[in-house]
Amino acid sequence: MRLLVAFVAMVAAVAGPPSAGAAVAALALLAILAESAMPRAWRAFRAPALTVAVAVGLQAWLNGRDAALVLGARVAGATAASAWLTATTQPGALVATLRRLGLPPALMDLVALAARYVTVLGETVTTAREAQRLRLGWQRLPARLRSFGTLGGVVVARAVDQSVAIGEAMRVRGGMRR
Repeated sequence: MRLLVAFVAMVAAVAGPPSAGAAVAALALLAILAESAMPRAWRAFRAPALTVAVAVGLQAWLNGRDAALVLGARVAGATAASAWLTATTQPGALVATLRRLGLPPALMDLVALAARYVTVLGETVTTAREAQRLRLGWQRLPARLRSFGTLGGVVVARAVDQSVAIGEAMRVRGGMRR
């Protein structure tokens, strides 16, 4: 049921007027607070926050403030609805629900792997950022920007290494063909 509610909320936020996006965002935030899921929801919000900020900034620069507000309201609604879903639903339950809906097994295997490795990459980010902080890499804005770029490179490199290892393990076990 949560999956359906979240899906309908995301569609309403993206396809409706900007006020619908803002309303979905407000309702999702209220639901997150009511279910005491703010720490988990914050982790879901953190990841897309910079990307969304850049997109809204570019929209404002290229098409004006009104276009940026439309984009921001829609993205805020969809992001808040998905954060509510991920903060209040265990990944295994979500994957099981999607399997029951009859989605292709290969897609579900991919979703299950992604759900598993989100936490692995989150730990990589935390470890690398803490190492940078200890080496004084986050003192001032220029250092933070350099450190942020390095952090992104470390995470992408580890994600690629991990995906190669997973692919090789699946191939050895007969899970995929070349």
